Amino acid sequence: MVCTSLKNVVLKNTNKVTYFSNTFGECSGMIDGPEMDTSGAINMYGVFRDCTSLKVIPEYDVSSVRNADRMFFGCTSLEYVPVLKFSEEINLYQFFQGCTSLKEIPKWDYPKNMSQTFYGCTSLKEIPEWFTPAVGCHDVDFIFIGCVNIERGIKSCYERISALNP
Repeated sequence: MVCTSLKNVVLKNTNKVTYFSNTFGECSGMIDGPEMDTSGAINMYGVFRDCTSLKVIPEYDVSSVRNADRMFFGCTSLEYVPVLKFSEEINLYQFFQGCTSLKEIPKWDYPKNMSQTFYGCTSLKEIPEWFTPAVGCHDVDFIFIGCVNIERGIKSCYERISALNP
């Protein structure tokens, strides 16, 4: 079932919820991500997948999450993401794929599994000097696939990654 008219939602007492997979998937009318306690979450796969109007999310506690693949996949209006603290073991496969309005890379400590994390983020123009995935990160060749407007930082980013992963 697709919830195209859902604009916002209030979630209470979610601290014991472990699986948020696809909770709001395809809620194309949602503009603001709901406040929710995700401290007990271990799976947030596709939580906001294809929420095409989503612009803002609050900070979520994702320190226990192991799978956040496609969490913001297809969120074409998402411009900014607050600091999220991840475990190094989390999966961020296609995390921001198709987030065509994302203007900057969030300043996080990045984990090891980042395959296609920023795939198709066409509004990204630079990779900041501080950005370096975790030691042992794999599939780095595909982190920025389809980011056709990156003008600065791509070469130095790959040099930093190569130095960490001989």
